Amino acid sequence: MAQLPWTAPPEYGRKAEGSQLYEKIVQLKMKSSDGKRYLTDVANAEQLLRIIQSILSPKAQPFKIWLAAAGSERKKRESTQTIMAVFPAVKS
Repeated sequence: MAQLPWTAPPEYGRKAEGSQLYEKIVQLKMKSSDGKRYLTDVANAEQLLRIIQSILSPKAQPFKIWLAAAGSERKKRESTQTIMAVFPAVKS
């Protein structure tokens, strides 16, 4: 089986940081559309965000900006919901 680029430490940039992240990515057998089970690389949300963050290509920059804006919007929404739960409207 060929070694995938994210399962091996990167040959560029953040070697120490990247290799720690890549060690956490595992392969699980998942069912595909043809009904067979294949080893598939899996990662949690935090690991995926770290991988995206480590991409040095300028082409990735618009996606990184969008992702930051989406995360900021979600955080605002969650804080508003928390405030509404803590201070419910008083009905008269």
